[in-house]
Formats: sequence, C-alpha cells, structure tokens
Amino acid sequence: METTTLVVISEWMVSHDEFELSDSDNAVRIDLMTRVFGIDAAERYFEGLPSAAKTSETYTALLHSYAGAKLAEKAEELYERIKESNVPLNILLYNEMMTLYMSVGQVEKVSLVVEELKRQKVVPDLFTYNLWVSSCAATLDIDGVRRILKEMSNNSSANDGWVRYRNLANIYIMADYSKCPWLLERWKLQS
Repeated sequence: METTTLVVISEWMVSHDEFELSDSDNAVRIDLMTRVFGIDAAERYFEGLPSAAKTSETYTALLHSYAGAKLAEKAEELYERIKESNVPLNILLYNEMMTLYMSVGQVEKVSLVVEELKRQKVVPDLFTYNLWVSSCAATLDIDGVRRILKEMSNNSSANDGWVRYRNLANIYIMADYSKCPWLLERWKLQS
C-alpha cells in the first residue's frame, strides 16, 4: 500500500470518532506525515497531541524523523525535552541518538549517550553495543573496543554475534595489528 494511501486511511480514522488512536497509531502517523508531508507537518502533529499522548512511542517516532533527516540540533533539543519529561526512557531513544551521531560524523558523542543510558539504568541491547563498537572503530580506540567486548561478555543479553567480530576485525585491519588472523578465523566460523 502506498504511503499516501495510508495517510488517507489514518485521516479517515481520526475524522471518525469511532476509533481511538493508540500510542502506536500516533507514532505511525508521525512517521507517515514525515514521509508524505515533511518533518514540519510531523512536528505540528506531535505538538498538537494531548500531553497524555506524548509517550515514549510518539517521542521516539519524532526523534526518528529528525535522525533520518540528520537534523542533529532538533534531535538534541527533543532528546533533552524527553529527559526532562516524565516519559519512561527506553533503549530505542538512545539508539536513535547514537545512530544519528554516527550518521553525521559526531562519533565522539556516542559514548556520552552510553554514559547517560547507564546512569538511567537502561540496559544496552546488541544494537547499542554494535553502535558503540563502531564509534570506537571510527576513532581507532582499540582499548575502548576491548572494554566494550569485556562488558558484553559479562552481559547475558548480549550474544557473541558475528557482527561484533567483523567490526573488531575491521578495527584490527585499519590499525594494522598482527592479531588479526585469529580474529578472522573466528569470524569465518561465525559466518
């Protein structure tokens, strides 16, 4: 189904009071509005939501729109607003910020996001770890990668996925380390 058709259906649902939109519905509308009408329309829609509908899902949808458009300043402002609100923080919010920083070349800010999520006692997921490892790889911070890998080995929710080994192999290759052969062998076994 085309995106514009989905917007029409969504508009019909809103105009007929038979349907009460859930947080997920509002988040999807923000995403659709961004795609069809642009970020300005999505912002207006979000700002027009009642405060009870400004949830983790709707904030994340708007943050995703900013990140996709590489609007770092707007994303940072919204991120601060989210932290100041009573909205429960989840890993998706942090991953959006980390993805944004990676995409705009502000890799040094990734570790700041990781520090913040740990302060908030939000558990990193495998995607978080991969973004974090990639940020260290971008700056050739081998010790940082080792610390992350050690932390991952102590975290039961993080598995020994092949992506992690591939990233580490790339770091060793870029740094021209002689330890690469064992790592490449491990990577081959994971593939």
